[in-house]
Amino acid sequence: MKPLSFDSTTPALLMIFYKEWLIPRRKEWEPLSTAAADAGFLVVVATWETLALESGLVRANEAFVLRPVSAVFETAAEVVFTPAVVMTTWGTSGYYELFTNILSLGAYHSEYPLIAGLDGKCELERCLRNYEKNTGHMVSRPHTLLSEELLQDEVQINGDDFVILKPSRSGQCKGIEIVRRDSLRALAREAATGKRPPFVVQDLVDDVFLYEGRRWDIRVNVLATSLFPLKYYLYPQGIAKTTGAAANPGSIALEEWLNAESFLADSHTAENLPMTGMLDYVGRKYMPLNDFWSQIDEIVGHVFSAMALQAEQEHLPPGRSFMYPGFDFIVERGGAAGYAVRLLEINSHPGLAWEPHITSALMPQYRLWFEEIKKMV
Repeated sequence: MKPLSFDSTTPALLMIFYKEWLIPRRKEWEPLSTAAADAGFLVVVATWETLALESGLVRANEAFVLRPVSAVFETAAEVVFTPAVVMTTWGTSGYYELFTNILSLGAYHSEYPLIAGLDGKCELERCLRNYEKNTGHMVSRPHTLLSEELLQDEVQINGDDFVILKPSRSGQCKGIEIVRRDSLRALAREAATGKRPPFVVQDLVDDVFLYEGRRWDIRVNVLATSLFPLKYYLYPQGIAKTTGAAANPGSIALEEWLNAESFLADSHTAENLPMTGMLDYVGRKYMPLNDFWSQIDEIVGHVFSAMALQAEQEHLPPGRSFMYPGFDFIVERGGAAGYAVRLLEINSHPGLAWEPHITSALMPQYRLWFEEIKKMV
């Protein structure tokens, strides 16, 4: 490999991965890079370990490079450039100084601490409640309680039915349990004394449209380029993620409730569909979900507005950051429209390594993202 030269007037996008993630997650960064190159970016994909800052320029060693309007990645021993945009995967632990120095060059970036904090399910619930209290709006989601609330006498938690317990800072379904409602106070005491992490509990959404006998939930990614004023871009596509096992009446087996993509990540039992395909299926088998994307858009708008309110109250301007969180939803049957979309949680750094048929369906969304980011630059 040899040093690579390119037109310095072309805006450069730097995508950074941990070394051990670079090759396994190629199916994530390759389509993103293609969409960015189509929008006119020079894309440099590198690992933290190969980056350095010298004389106001970033040097990337052993990088993958994709030029604008190119279909072929080049490998370079060295690329020296000033990034206009920086995208990172989850966490920059051990590299904060390097990351801060790179951002000092004036790059737009995907690291906004407020949304990273809202990965915590307790933190998100507090943010949404604060927004509802201050605006009178309601964010559609299952009834949710915080673990510390469960110790309050006025909170009614009697009953032998079941609820779902989610540790605040868990990911990929880790630590999730389905428990009896009358056990919650004892579990809350464990959280209060540090024996288990803080958690939220939500009512189980049981009345759903099944896909070939299985439950499913939804991931929708949305790009937000500004909170003040609020600007976000919702492309009408997403991923329907089915459970690993068929639903059985009265069962609380986790594989019947949690999507296999996360809960059974390595078991090869996941079946993911483009959301447009799932909407077609539900429309044929049950009923058309009219105004589905309008309901999604309403919830997304409320969540970003709640974030903006919290940012204002905590004096956390987003600066040059942008966000592309993954919103997780479930569809509940019933109501005036015959169904209602409910928010489950958000993911600040969503994984985008999908199967080829899912990635193909998402490519128009990715192109929209980078066209809008290019306008920012």
